[in-house]
Amino acid sequence: MSRLRIYPSKENTIASGVYAAYNSSQNPAADLWYGGGVNGAVDFRHSISRHLIQFDLTELNRKIASKEVNTTLGVTYRLRMKNAIPGDKVLDKEQEFNRMQRAIAASYDLIGFPMDKAWDEGRGYDMIKERSLVEQMGTPRLTGYSNWNSATTVTSWTEAGVFANPTASTSMYATQHFALGNEDMNMDVTDIVKNWLSGGSSNNGIAVAYRRDYEISSGNTRYVSSFFTNRTNFSHKPYLEVIFDHQR
Repeated sequence: MSRLRIYPSKENTIASGVYAAYNSSQNPAADLWYGGGVNGAVDFRHSISRHLIQFDLTELNRKIASKEVNTTLGVTYRLRMKNAIPGDKVLDKEQEFNRMQRAIAASYDLIGFPMDKAWDEGRGYDMIKERSLVEQMGTPRLTGYSNWNSATTVTSWTEAGVFANPTASTSMYATQHFALGNEDMNMDVTDIVKNWLSGGSSNNGIAVAYRRDYEISSGNTRYVSSFFTNRTNFSHKPYLEVIFDHQR
């Protein structure tokens, strides 16, 4: 079998709650979280985050047309992201809402689902460098679009966060279980990519999120998992892996 890597054309991590106006596309790690209390509670701030990633498939289409990638012999597509293990700053208590605890997530499922709207990457702060996950000093720094509510400056998502309940909004999604929490992402997104290539839907990229039952949990601890983005060194960059038989 042969393998081809396609690196992202854009990425961003968006989050709900107090972070809804934030854009964090410059972060070298995508921090995915859930939990932190019941939404609207006084002592805790419930929030979930999702990572957006898009790949330019122009060169892949050329290779398919020339039979360099012969789809009749079978092709699979996998979303690959290297685990970053959340750093100490990401796990710190928030200064303003200091009752909330943070922990590294384990024994969880992530889903990948296709997005239905074009979106902008933005130029938001690195959340770890700027400590915007740790220090909320009253006035949030608005860091552009996309964010939790909007895909671009003039376009809102179909629902906040792309879809409120992704698996109810699209039947085409992928799932991966993380038993320990330190595993790399290796998610089979074959059906999603094949649908793009066949013209069944537009390639607006893939959103990665916790499965919905994790997202709506109301525990007081916020659980975090992290994966490297394309803002890190080359060996850790995410990619779409194309696995195919090289024979014609």
